[in-house]
Amino acid sequence: MTNQLLILDYIRTEILHDAGCSIGVDDELLLDGVLDSLAVMRLVAFLEANTGTAIPPEDVTLENFRSIGAIAAYLDQPSASP
Repeated sequence: MTNQLLILDYIRTEILHDAGCSIGVDDELLLDGVLDSLAVMRLVAFLEANTGTAIPPEDVTLENFRSIGAIAAYLDQPSASP
């Protein structure tokens, strides 16, 4: 499963509680209110547990977490540390 699909599935089922909801990889998660600060922290914990990537607090930014695509791109960076 790609990081995009992993994130999309988690947001649909655990955050929105609607596995069939329509959300795109480029939709604004924070500015459109899909994720609030608590949901972001839950997502970070999920990603760390399921990808083996440590996400330092300074990397939890609007730029890195603005969309599913941005989060996946962040995780795919060589600098994202396991």
